[in-house]
Amino acid sequence: MGSSSKSHSFEYEFQKIESCYFARSYQGHDNLGPNAIDSISNTPPISLVLGGKSMHPYYGHLQDRGWVKGEGLQLDSLKAVGENFAFILPYDTLSVNLRPGGFEEALVYYEFHFKNREGKLSSDTLQFDGPGQVDFIVSDLDEDGEDEFISLSYRYFMNTDHYELNIYHLKAIY
Repeated sequence: MGSSSKSHSFEYEFQKIESCYFARSYQGHDNLGPNAIDSISNTPPISLVLGGKSMHPYYGHLQDRGWVKGEGLQLDSLKAVGENFAFILPYDTLSVNLRPGGFEEALVYYEFHFKNREGKLSSDTLQFDGPGQVDFIVSDLDEDGEDEFISLSYRYFMNTDHYELNIYHLKAIY
């Protein structure tokens, strides 16, 4: 009787674990000159997260890293990844390729293509309200040896800069 080997599929998907919202308002500043508007636009967006660390543990990790000081999101401290980057998991390191996936009905799509150490491929897609800018950051926020994936989307709407910061785990599906 021969032996058989079972092949495991290789697939990853993003699993959102926390969302944090920030805003910077220009309301009531209609009569200000360009220098005053620039001054406002250089202030950190203010957190709209209620409950702090006790209700939002990853918000506490953002504070611990200095990405949030007081209630302000420190945009200059966030370093976006490029088109190609590495993502560290406890059992593997993935090479990731990021591609804009398109725009459809006020949603912006991004495609992520993963390749593990063995060369196996997988992909997932994230979508965001658009139009707007989306940056991506990779960091081990909770210092558990596994990277978290962070998206920071920005939109200007009704005299306010809106920032949505989403934190994801990359979940393996076998």
